[in-house]
Amino acid sequence: MKHILLLTACAFVFCAGVFAQKDDKKWEQWPVAVRLNLMITDANGNPVNNIAATDIKLYENDVEQKVTNFVKKPVSNIAFVMDNSGSLREQIGVIEQIGDTIVDNFNKTESAAVIRFVGRDKITTEQPVTTNKALLKKAFSRMFTEGGETALRDAVYLTAQALLEGSKDHPGERSAIVLLTDGEDRDSYYKDSDIFSLIGSSDIQIFVVGLTTGLNAEPGFIRVTAKDRSIELIDTLALRTGGAAYILDSPRYKSGEIDRIVSSIIDELHSPYVVGYTSTDQNHDGEWRKIRVEIADGPNGEKRTAVVRNSFVVPKN
Repeated sequence: MKHILLLTACAFVFCAGVFAQKDDKKWEQWPVAVRLNLMITDANGNPVNNIAATDIKLYENDVEQKVTNFVKKPVSNIAFVMDNSGSLREQIGVIEQIGDTIVDNFNKTESAAVIRFVGRDKITTEQPVTTNKALLKKAFSRMFTEGGETALRDAVYLTAQALLEGSKDHPGERSAIVLLTDGEDRDSYYKDSDIFSLIGSSDIQIFVVGLTTGLNAEPGFIRVTAKDRSIELIDTLALRTGGAAYILDSPRYKSGEIDRIVSSIIDELHSPYVVGYTSTDQNHDGEWRKIRVEIADGPNGEKRTAVVRNSFVVPKN
C-alpha cells in the first residue's frame, strides 16, 4: 500500500532564532526489549505463512526467552534517509550503491521515498513516495555532500512523523526507515527522548548502515571518541525500534561486505512476521548477544527454518 510521504520545506527548516536547542540530558535507562523480523521457509525455501507464536522458541545467548508479542505485519512504506554531510564525502558513492541495490530487490508493489539531510535547514524530500525504481535511483544519484552542522536526529524525527501520519489508515502494516549515515550529530533540535516518545509502540523500524570510517577514533579528555558516540547512537536507534544496525568501518571494505549487509536489510524488509520479547539480561554492557530461533515442524512433520538476524548489541548508556 502506497502512502504519502512528502515533507515540505517549511516542515524542515529549523531557524536558530526560533528553535533553541533542547537540554542535552541523558535519556532514562530503558528496558532491553527486543523485536525481530522473522521469515519462515520450508525445506524448499518457500515462505511459510501459517506460523503461530507457540511454534517459536527464541534464545538469547542460549538462554530461552519468553515471546511476549508476535504479529504478521508486512512493511508497507520505506523512507531512505541519507546523510550528505561533509564527513561522508569519500563515501557518497557507497550510499548510492546501497540504495540502488535495495531498490533493485523491491517487488512491483513496494514503495519508498528518499530524504536527504545535512543541517537543520537542509532536510529535503528528494523523491516523494513512489514504486518507480528509476525515479528512486535517480534521486540517489543526486546525492552530494556539503558543509553544515549535521542534524541526524531531526531528519529521523521528521521522517518518522511523516510515516506515522501516512500510516494512520493502515494499522495492519509497518513502516521502515533505512538510514545511511556516519552517526554523527552536531546540531539537532530533537533528542533521543523525542524520537522514542514519538515512535513509542508504533511499527516504525529503523535500519542503519553506519559508515563510520571517517570519524575520529582518538579518545578525548573524557575518553569517549566521536566514533564511539556515533556507534552508540546507531545501535540505540536500531535496537529500540526493532530494526538493525550494520557498521562499515574500514577504508576498503572486505569483499562481499556491502552485499552481505544489503542482503540482510532486504530480508528484514521482506520478513512478514515480527516477534518480540523482554530480555532476561537487562545489562547495558555494549556486548554482542547471539540470537537463535527454532521453529516447530509442520503438521505433517515438514521441516521449517527461521530466517532472522543472528545477533545484536545493547549499547552502553
